[in-house]
Amino acid sequence: MKVILDSTVFCADFRMSGSSFFTLFEAVRAALIELKVPDVVIDEVVNRFREDLEETLQKKRKLDSKLDSLLKKETSNSSPDICVEKEVIDYRNFLHSQLKKLNAEVLPYPETPHKLIVERCLRRRAPFKKDGKGYRDSLIWESIVQLSKSTEEPVVFVTSNTTDFGSGPYVTDDLQKDLTSPKGVELLIGLRAFNEKYLEPKFAMIREFQDRIMRNGVVIIPSPEWIRKNFLDTLESEDIKAVVFNLPSGAGSLYIGGAALKNPPQIESIRALSEEEVLVRVLMKVDVDYSIDFDWDDYAEYEDVRELLGSCDESFLFTSLSGKETITVEFDLIIHRITKEIITYELSLIEGPSASLFLR
Repeated sequence: MKVILDSTVFCADFRMSGSSFFTLFEAVRAALIELKVPDVVIDEVVNRFREDLEETLQKKRKLDSKLDSLLKKETSNSSPDICVEKEVIDYRNFLHSQLKKLNAEVLPYPETPHKLIVERCLRRRAPFKKDGKGYRDSLIWESIVQLSKSTEEPVVFVTSNTTDFGSGPYVTDDLQKDLTSPKGVELLIGLRAFNEKYLEPKFAMIREFQDRIMRNGVVIIPSPEWIRKNFLDTLESEDIKAVVFNLPSGAGSLYIGGAALKNPPQIESIRALSEEEVLVRVLMKVDVDYSIDFDWDDYAEYEDVRELLGSCDESFLFTSLSGKETITVEFDLIIHRITKEIITYELSLIEGPSASLFLR
């Protein structure tokens, strides 16, 4: 889902510190949404910040003057000097840093020809008003149209501007004429409405799933039976000689005799994929019983093998090493939300005493 935020969303909470933005940050960390913010929105928000700051300072000066008059003494000197230009620059930097934390893509100004925008204005087509105002809103709308035509994913526009874009659940009929699909852009009024419709139900589903599979912060899956059935072949196919012995992949033949959890698996993240499936990233420490066979060619070709086996004065047909080693593995598991059945899995990391093997 691609979500576009209007300037009204930011102007309602310039510092993005309220509960609605907190939920949004949580959703981004859980990879539930993909945020888009038009560059014109950033400029409009910064300008509104400037206007609000100047207006607030003016009100403060009037209140200070009134207070001086009431007390018959000057009190305003105790107030710090505020440089509006510096505060505006600092706020723009703050806004960009927050958008970066949200992994938001900044959409550049649209390349719509000025002639088309003027024609739209003269015809008073939305989002232009009857008095011709609405230039910045028209640029925002052009960014939305271009995005909707470039993706097959759902596009949601979050705004509090019901006058120019509509009151939901979709944009006005006039604006729908610009879209490939008339209902290709969903309109939600305010960030809270978006959170309530799309994010909070998914968070509730994740919490419900966590309650089902977690005890004291640890996962009770995968089971030892699942590990024996699936884990050993996976380890052998990935050739973990490098992470255990720091050996090149062609040196020796590895056999995994058994594996057992050293500690209960730990959840790193949970992400809702659908109403029935969740993606769970799990970190496990596993004790692995291994045996590795070498022949004389391995010994002659690889210095690492010679260092491992030590000095040999005479050639040999084969020799082997066996033992137990603890490794750390990271799995991405797709699990059925109700039955907790592991539908599919992918090994993403193997970490041993000698090296780490990243598989994605």
